[in-house]
Amino acid sequence: MTALHGELASADDIEMERGDERVSLEFWANPIRDEAGNVESAVVAFQDITQRKRVDAELAEYHKNLELLVQNRTAELDAANKDLRLRLEWLSAVVLVNQIMARFF
Repeated sequence: MTALHGELASADDIEMERGDERVSLEFWANPIRDEAGNVESAVVAFQDITQRKRVDAELAEYHKNLELLVQNRTAELDAANKDLRLRLEWLSAVVLVNQIMARFF
């Protein structure tokens, strides 16, 4: 353990089984030094972060779905813009034909 070597340590990717469920844990470890500065022990604190991990996973899923919706909507808008450009070109051609015809009549 890093704390026993004099360094602070932490992690939030630990899981353990409690009955039929998996629990996500986060821990922090700090070295305890004697008067000479030598590491004599370490203190470790654990926290259940299962709910936070679930919320993070749910948020990631929402983000993924939102990205998909944005991609789909962007594709729809691109198609609509292409259609509008084609219509504008057609109308410009009609106007040009009308202008040419107006010169002769």
